[in-house]
Amino acid sequence: MAEQSDLPDVVTRDVDLFIDNLDSLEVVMLLYREQTRAWTADQVATRLRISARVARRELERMSTRGIALLGEAFRFDGSDPDRAAAVARIGAVYGTRRIELINYVASQTLKRIQSIADAFRIKKDDEGHE
Repeated sequence: MAEQSDLPDVVTRDVDLFIDNLDSLEVVMLLYREQTRAWTADQVATRLRISARVARRELERMSTRGIALLGEAFRFDGSDPDRAAAVARIGAVYGTRRIELINYVASQTLKRIQSIADAFRIKKDDEGHE
């Protein structure tokens, strides 16, 4: 699913594994940058100017992927060295090549949406030929 990009291949693989959309990128970067702090969904929503529903969804996704720990609130989970290294690589690129990274994430999101739309189109075409 990798798109032509000037980003390092290892970073695009990391993004493809852990980042679904721009909201998830921002949530992961917030948790990573402020690792000593625990965040509620409302606090994340306020900080990132997204809805609390979206913040909770992304925090829960990151929890299931082993990037966030849930106690009374969410915090970065650096206990797995490979996942922590992947997030660190994404963070490094986020700090130096943010626009390229955002463009890559957005293009991958659009590809997934197009793939879903194409699947429905194929199904509709198949139904019309029966």
